[in-house]
Amino acid sequence: MPRTPRTEEEVQREIALLEEYMPRVPHFDFFGGNNWDKIETDIRVLKGELDEDEINDIEDPDLNSSAYNTLQWLEGWEVDYPPAESWAGLAGVEKEKPKPDKPPKKVAPKPKKAKARKRR
Repeated sequence: MPRTPRTEEEVQREIALLEEYMPRVPHFDFFGGNNWDKIETDIRVLKGELDEDEINDIEDPDLNSSAYNTLQWLEGWEVDYPPAESWAGLAGVEKEKPKPDKPPKKVAPKPKKAKARKRR
């Protein structure tokens, strides 16, 4: 499958979203990992400040993994989600839920005819 590098507009949108989300994301995760370092590294990758060799030199496995996923997205490889989307939940941003299909129209029941009483 051919890959298409991301457009400048896509990259700038991701950088803006990451910068918006960062102050809203908890600084540290449950295990003590620094979320803000990961976001800053993702931004640096998107800005072209880190290449693949520099990412490979990062010793922290979480930081390395986050940066490498961002690089794959940037280069147009198929990834699960764009970089900012991985932080949206922690930033308190809810995804837009797909609108449900219109429910079928309710048809009003036909009025029942009164039954005639039998004479006795």
